[in-house]
Amino acid sequence: MLDRLLARRLDLVHEQDHLGRTPLHYACECNLAEVCGFILKSMKAWEHFNPGDTKSAILLKDMQSRSPIQISVLSGHLEVTQTLIHFEGRNNCSGLASLR
Repeated sequence: MLDRLLARRLDLVHEQDHLGRTPLHYACECNLAEVCGFILKSMKAWEHFNPGDTKSAILLKDMQSRSPIQISVLSGHLEVTQTLIHFEGRNNCSGLASLR
């Protein structure tokens, strides 16, 4: 179902709600590693993709100053955290040092 939705409205992966959260924030919070990977792959496949977009999405802070990767780490969601790190590792992981 997610793939059909994104096929019509791929721009939704970048949308932020009133809390400044994206679908990636919620997928990380709900411990949905497969959905996180799907969102990141969809971003990369989008014709308007910018190589820094996945790193930006992983590090994008919400209104509580929490990024998707911080949410996954603080929640103890190991598989989600690994998904984010491994995906970004294939696309240059250097920006993740800013999490400290």
